[in-house]
Amino acid sequence: MGRRPAECRRIQGRFYLVPHLTEGAGALKQVLAALDKGPNYIFHLAALASAGFRSDYVDTYARTVAPEDLQALRKHGGRLDFGFGSGHGGDLASLLIFHPAYLDLDSVNAFAEFFTLLDEGFRAGDFSRFLQRYSREHAELRNWVFHVDQRWLSSVQASRDVIRELGGAYVRSLPAYESEVWPVESPKMADVASGLNAYFRERDVIGKWEEVTGLTFKYPVYRIILCSALKDGPQANSLGYEKNTFYYGSDFGWLTDFVSHEVGTHILIGLAKEMMATGPFDYLAYRAHENLARFYNFRVLGKDKLYGMSPQYHCEEFLSVYAAISARESGITPSGMFREGLDLFRTRYPELM
Repeated sequence: MGRRPAECRRIQGRFYLVPHLTEGAGALKQVLAALDKGPNYIFHLAALASAGFRSDYVDTYARTVAPEDLQALRKHGGRLDFGFGSGHGGDLASLLIFHPAYLDLDSVNAFAEFFTLLDEGFRAGDFSRFLQRYSREHAELRNWVFHVDQRWLSSVQASRDVIRELGGAYVRSLPAYESEVWPVESPKMADVASGLNAYFRERDVIGKWEEVTGLTFKYPVYRIILCSALKDGPQANSLGYEKNTFYYGSDFGWLTDFVSHEVGTHILIGLAKEMMATGPFDYLAYRAHENLARFYNFRVLGKDKLYGMSPQYHCEEFLSVYAAISARESGITPSGMFREGLDLFRTRYPELM
């Protein structure tokens, strides 16, 4: 049976060249690979800032940023480090990496407005105009774990001068990115996006996750934003409940399996939020959450062998814990599995906590 041709479609306010998508009652929830300039630009700046990682991408494109702006990015690169998956990260990463990437700011005017409203809030001690401007997006972020409010913004008041300095670099560096980087990098990613969309069009991955966990994915489309600047950097950077980013040059088999993993971490995010409501969600709980997604992903993908993760995730130990619980309680819910898994891991492996 022949494939239906790709077409230009508007989805969640953006246009994409994608394979035919089903519509109407009973339509499947879609995993959709996309090329968004805004997040790509943000991670381009993070790469040039050496925000926790370094690759030859920097050697190719450092020249596209004015020397004084490159100096500012590198001076504050540690504060932009978004490698939270390894248990650390910069204090400005959420505000200056994840937030503008989620908003998909993609023009000089959009970045100028973002930083102007932010600075106005620091000056006045009142972020009402900033919060109102992005109120729709902030409401969507409440489905994730990222809440933007007056208290959170005020917590970085002491960094106003640094944020203003970085904001200037963000605004001034975009025209060169648009003329010298994006036209070169976006075509490289187009074939990968097309391949991913063809792959996921044939597989109801979100539906399988809903079946395995008994939980509901909250959006009709889960957007996988391919980025070229993430080479040798952190992967699977979640921007919100319905958005994630990956390096486009990753092994295709790993990429498809780990996109499924990320569907899992997102559909299971309510477990983390339940814990946050009653106490801290610490690094052990974070690792338990990631490993629970990996445990269920064996069932979703129907595979006997899956990707590993960094050693600090202790994948084999968590796998044995979750397998033991599942064997003795076949009908246990994901919430029960998560909490019992934490308890059993603490008992079995106190030296790994």
